[in-house]
Amino acid sequence: MPYLIDGNNVIGGMGNLDPDPHKSRKRLISELAIFIKATRQKVRVVFDGAQDPDFPEGARMRGVHVSYAKSGSDADQRIKDVVRRSTSPRDITVVSSDRDLSSFVSARGAKIMSSRDFRYELDNAREQLSMTEKTHLSLNIDVEEWMKFFLEKESNKLKGSKDPSRIK
Repeated sequence: MPYLIDGNNVIGGMGNLDPDPHKSRKRLISELAIFIKATRQKVRVVFDGAQDPDFPEGARMRGVHVSYAKSGSDADQRIKDVVRRSTSPRDITVVSSDRDLSSFVSARGAKIMSSRDFRYELDNAREQLSMTEKTHLSLNIDVEEWMKFFLEKESNKLKGSKDPSRIK
């Protein structure tokens, strides 16, 4: 199920809001990239305001599809347009705490998730990814240790064998 994110709304709920929109957007995109890596979900974020040259309209940044409000409009309207044009809006999860936007997308069958609830999803994704990476590291170490163990054991067997016919 694709996620359609009201970028500025989620940024506003992040805490430690950076007054520099570029840094705030970059931070959110980084967190969304972690979410994508952990969940394998499709994510599109829509920002209010002017395009950022580092992540322009239509760019894919680490899997995150970046969009902006149309000139003279806002991200809410852009999100409404996407949901309205969708052939299967019930497959979309819109992330926003804006009441008007929530009402609109719900009436069209799309799912709605508050920015606060999505913050929990982002935190869970980060934790899940961290655990996965630790597990993979642990598995790699275990495999290397076992390979060393068995290779040494086999080597010792061969060294201890006096009968050449026993060596395969």
